[in-house]
Amino acid sequence: MVLLRAVENTVLSVRLSSILRLVICIALFAICTQVASAADQKISADVLATRGDERAARGDIEGAMDDYRDAIKKDRHCVKAYFGRGLLRGRFGQFDAAIEDYTTVIKLKPQMSEALYARGASHQGKGDYAKAIADFTKAIDLTKNDPSGYDARANARFLKGDLEGALADCRQALALDQRNLDVLSLSAMVFERMGNFAEAFNVCDSAIAIDPNYSLAYAVRGAQRLAMYDFDGAIIDENRAIELSPTNSYAYGVRGSIYFNQNDLERAFEDANKAIELDPLNAIAYSTLGAIAAKRGEFGGALGNYDLAIKAAPWNEKPYISRGSLRVSRGDLAGAQADFDKAIKLNSRDASAIALRGDVKQQRGDTERAKADSLQALKLDPNNAIANNTLGMLAVKSGKLDEAMADFNKAIDANPKSKAPYINRAGLRLKKGDLNGAVLDYDRAIEIDSTDANVYYNRGWAKSVLKDFEGAIPDYEKALEIKPDLQQARDNLDKTRMLLAGEQSKPSFATRNLEFGTKLQLAFAKPTPTPRHSGAPADLLLSTANLAYKAGEYDQAIEFINSALEKLTARESATAILRRGHAYLMKADWDKALRDYDEVVSLDPNQANAYIGRAVAYSRKGESAKAFSELDALPSRQFKKPESALNSLAWFRATCPDATLRDSEKAIEAATRACDLSQWKRWSYIDTLAAAYAEKSDFDRAVKYAEQALAMMQASDPSRDRTQKRIALYKDHKPYREEPFKLY
Repeated sequence: MVLLRAVENTVLSVRLSSILRLVICIALFAICTQVASAADQKISADVLATRGDERAARGDIEGAMDDYRDAIKKDRHCVKAYFGRGLLRGRFGQFDAAIEDYTTVIKLKPQMSEALYARGASHQGKGDYAKAIADFTKAIDLTKNDPSGYDARANARFLKGDLEGALADCRQALALDQRNLDVLSLSAMVFERMGNFAEAFNVCDSAIAIDPNYSLAYAVRGAQRLAMYDFDGAIIDENRAIELSPTNSYAYGVRGSIYFNQNDLERAFEDANKAIELDPLNAIAYSTLGAIAAKRGEFGGALGNYDLAIKAAPWNEKPYISRGSLRVSRGDLAGAQADFDKAIKLNSRDASAIALRGDVKQQRGDTERAKADSLQALKLDPNNAIANNTLGMLAVKSGKLDEAMADFNKAIDANPKSKAPYINRAGLRLKKGDLNGAVLDYDRAIEIDSTDANVYYNRGWAKSVLKDFEGAIPDYEKALEIKPDLQQARDNLDKTRMLLAGEQSKPSFATRNLEFGTKLQLAFAKPTPTPRHSGAPADLLLSTANLAYKAGEYDQAIEFINSALEKLTARESATAILRRGHAYLMKADWDKALRDYDEVVSLDPNQANAYIGRAVAYSRKGESAKAFSELDALPSRQFKKPESALNSLAWFRATCPDATLRDSEKAIEAATRACDLSQWKRWSYIDTLAAAYAEKSDFDRAVKYAEQALAMMQASDPSRDRTQKRIALYKDHKPYREEPFKLY
């Protein structure tokens, strides 16, 4: 959930401006009491400085700067000129120049508290919060009973991440002026960053009781409601804040975030852009735009918006958390951990950042530190769903299944709208044999997110084992609709259709032991041959052929394919003939394999594996030149899905047991192109790149890319187990080998 609950730059810039307005008022009062008679001061430095102030008030900035410059030329000790020029420079973001002017004033007049406030404000504008705090502290020593001093220092401490110090200053300011709305708002924001949303909510209530028309209090209270998942109440508060102040950028930013969490992307987008229109440094709005882009699969746009949020509010941990979460989804675990580290450095009390870092460490195999982070997050927030889910995963890995179940239950109770604990609990229930319970958990996960192919696959598997074939088939079909290359779903769909058809070649279901993190696999007995002219439909014959092929019964597979081909049109037959060619290849019947591969290419030139199959057959016939020519020509062929073809080629050139056909450089080149064409969104292509680097003996990169691929997989993806085994090989400095089309 994207939630920039901390205040963003607009609010803080308003607070910074209030400090400067206070300084200006004090300064103007001093000017009025010190102006001498015009007769004596017509051309004096003091008169020029006064005129500069008047011009600045009218908006004549150039004239004001000229007067201040001339005044300083006349009198190097003219405090009003230095101070007035410093105020103008600070207003336009020239903080270094402003600090130089204020420093001169302080040297000339050490007891001038307004100069210390102004210099502190400029240090704060630069992001140098320590120096800002030092100046505000000196000013407080000079004006102990002025609440604005504590207010200013509280603001700087808030930005620095010293939340306890900020809260202490807020309390001191409120002791001097208990009706100070600005201080009440800031204290609410401090409680918010501490994770104490209920107390922040109460403080906002106090501010609204003092002034029912105070827009900022409604906006901040709405952010607390959002943090507590009260979306309807949050919308009401933000609407009221905007009604009271149509230029409240913060309220638009928070409301956009609420709409996003309600999956109303159109209104979220509209509000985020409105917030940025009102304040180009609205960090909440940029983060919401980043989340919208991420949900639409636009990784570059998401990353760019999170970067803008960080630039707008570098003191705020939330944009780092959002960017880190995006990097997790992309498999960049190292980058994600760096972002979470930064977030925790900015706010060591942020339970979500600590919990997310624990989850990343768990995925990277750093078990002890993952547990430590999760426990620390729960200490700060006993209802943190992410931390409980991570502890559950760790418990499963250590074989403590009852403990894992309790952790997943806690995660679900803490956040019923998070799909991960449901998926993990379902996997645990499968492991314990509770198939009906697993189906119910997958139902809930799909209600939350209907775009995860693996969840549909897993639910289909569980229904298949329960012999609910009619329920399983739509699940496999939906999984393939979302992820067409999910081969396990395609295989099980064929098998389940065959069982439902009730033909004589019925395999039997059986479950294997489950290693957590992988999907249970359907295990079938070897198929019983179906007579060629039994009247069975083509899809059933091909499904049975697939079973025979995987069982190593290549003659039976060829028999079934031949029967199916009698019922298929030429356009439909390419895939079946390709499978038959592979069967001939497995039987070492090179000429028949080549005949089939040639026919496939003529029917469907997009079948990359037909070209690779020809290369294998040529090589094993001893015709190496033809084999190399086939492989070298493949990257330049025009495929409908070139990334898929390049991936197949790269995998073959990286993993083929025949050393004469392997080529690490060409494998890396093809795999990298496949990743680029797919925008690095396909974990299987990244996994191929890892195998290519392993073939080159660059095992560090092999491990890096394999771990990246692993992180992109769902926890229940059956390919995780095979990828983890390859990672173990790479860590032992061993490449991976696979017989071409053996597992096809």
